[in-house]
Amino acid sequence: MTTDQLITQIPKELCYKKIFNNSNLNKVLVHDDGTYECETDFLHPNETEKGKKISEELEWGIVEKYYLEEKLQIIKVVSDSKGNFVNEEIINSNTETAFEENLNANEHIEVRGLNEEFISLMVNEIFRPYGRSSSNTLPLNIAKSIILHASHIFKNEPNMTHLNNEHSNQTITVIGDVHGQFKNVKGIFHIFGKVSQEHVYIFNGDFVDRGIYSCEITFLLYCLKIVFPKNIFINRGNHESLIMSTVYGFKRETLRKYNNTLFELFQDSFQSLPLCVCVNNDYLIMHGGLMSNPETSLDEILEVNRFSEPGNVGLFHDLLWTDPTDETDDLGPSKRGLGFSFGKSITSAFLKFNNLKKIIRSHELKEHGIDYSHDKQLITVFSAPNYCGFHGNKGAVLHIKPNKGVKNILNDDANLEFETFI
Repeated sequence: MTTDQLITQIPKELCYKKIFNNSNLNKVLVHDDGTYECETDFLHPNETEKGKKISEELEWGIVEKYYLEEKLQIIKVVSDSKGNFVNEEIINSNTETAFEENLNANEHIEVRGLNEEFISLMVNEIFRPYGRSSSNTLPLNIAKSIILHASHIFKNEPNMTHLNNEHSNQTITVIGDVHGQFKNVKGIFHIFGKVSQEHVYIFNGDFVDRGIYSCEITFLLYCLKIVFPKNIFINRGNHESLIMSTVYGFKRETLRKYNNTLFELFQDSFQSLPLCVCVNNDYLIMHGGLMSNPETSLDEILEVNRFSEPGNVGLFHDLLWTDPTDETDDLGPSKRGLGFSFGKSITSAFLKFNNLKKIIRSHELKEHGIDYSHDKQLITVFSAPNYCGFHGNKGAVLHIKPNKGVKNILNDDANLEFETFI
């Protein structure tokens, strides 16, 4: 019996799941200082189907083929000038036609059938070094379609998204730079919880470059965005750009694992990424920092044309690139040799002008993964522990949960809680 014939016998209710619990494959340790450590390299361990392991009934190759060639469908959707649905067309997942080159302005690509089951399979079996897949990469057409689908979602989001969890039990968690450190990203979801309606994640830029698993992180984040479009938000960082990702490793990685077409699609998707998130009208979250004019309004951020490469000056550049400084209260030179740094008076004036409480940003390595500066009006979150394999730093996440935060010697806000991990 051929593989295709076997696929037709797969029960429709078959699902590849990794149950989320603390099994031996998903061991989370808590050190004496409260720092977490996750020992697993899986996403959701304990694969089951009606209480039985899939491998007891089916060969792995059949299961993989079923998901990649049967369950996932590439769809070209056509809309009218007002965005209303007109029709759709199924694209053969094995086509050699460059379907990404023939899209009109009123057409976009969607991946149907992409769900949590597929995400677990992708991470555990295809991307994991010792997974059962015969390949460590996605089929090219599926990869292209995931990027195109996510890009379409990003393009329809504003430069700055407003979120509010003041009157709910929802937690909003900010993740800083992860820079290609895939195991740490998986650890974040193990330790702090999955993306869901009750737990919203904001990935605050610089998820590519430096580390060697930037493609895997990007596909994971994009798939989560497709499945949970209102529960995960991805801000653009300075490394999500053509120049930076060419110099610092992402292009080499993409060419090694896929091809230049995929690298170009990634770049198009980066140019679609939003710039900021504002939570509860209190916390403004961007990758880099503030601008030279502290009386810049939030409306001006909404007016930035982000669908391009950032220049060397201007508001677009500043949101991705600037750093705070304690060496001056006003503006100072940038330690990066590009743009400027901003002092406490700039932060205070900007917060007052826009009636905000704090700035939350990333962009800088911090020894403990978290740093409060400018009279605790500005928080830096960095989420790549032992950055580049030798810095020895911790990673951190920052939770926004009104009236349920944890105040301590560092954090003065009852709506916030930071946690660290290695």
